Amino acid sequence: MQREDAVIVNTIMRQALVAAQEVMGENGLNAVLRSCGLYGRARACLDETGDIYRQLGDWRGEALVRSNLGLLEHLVGDQTAAAEESSRALEIARDRGDRRLQGYALTHQAHAMLALGRTDEAAAAYVEAGALRRELGLAHLAVESQAGLARARLAQGRTGPALAAAEEILHYLESGPVDGTEEPLRIYWTCCQVLRAAQDARGEAASRQARRVLSERAERIHDPALRHSFLEEVALHRQVREEAAVERSSREAAGR
Repeated sequence: MQREDAVIVNTIMRQALVAAQEVMGENGLNAVLRSCGLYGRARACLDETGDIYRQLGDWRGEALVRSNLGLLEHLVGDQTAAAEESSRALEIARDRGDRRLQGYALTHQAHAMLALGRTDEAAAAYVEAGALRRELGLAHLAVESQAGLARARLAQGRTGPALAAAEEILHYLESGPVDGTEEPLRIYWTCCQVLRAAQDARGEAASRQARRVLSERAERIHDPALRHSFLEEVALHRQVREEAAVERSSREAAGR
């Protein structure tokens, strides 16, 4: 390939990636696939995109892919790989001074650390991510990091601090949107779990709200196969539905 042709091809590839990001949002197509439980296809999308970014020498693109791989590995259960990918993304983002990307990488890293039982490290990463996001005016993303902090405090057996973190989330949810967050249902479900652990009567209302959010989002998916994957292949979605089914059965049994 002539050097001029190579330059043209690289330019086209870069423009295509930029256009895709503008249409699909910063997390790209993989976020849509991931949210529907299509993890294999999400990984293939990230691998392909990562190869292109590396060919172009695009450091930010590579870091974003690694951060998203960190979240994906967390969701499929490989927490060691999740921590490694997120840490590498964080290293790149810090070297380049990209604070927005640091917020994503820190949050994904914290997810993995919490799953590995490294609760102190997870809490610290969530706190740092939340602070960065608030400074950048990204309140909805800060709430996502705050939800992680609430889960970390709960895992530490610190119900009081977990409840305090959840109270901040509940206050935000009174009027703030969760559109643009990576796992909106997990924000609601975290509040539910913390309130229940604190024996707070609002726990059941939070549970109903989580089920309502899941139902509303499922209804927006018109393709039956994709909707089924969304409901059954994502562990949290399945957990919320199973709990709803148990509660429904209990009510029916009590009414007999």
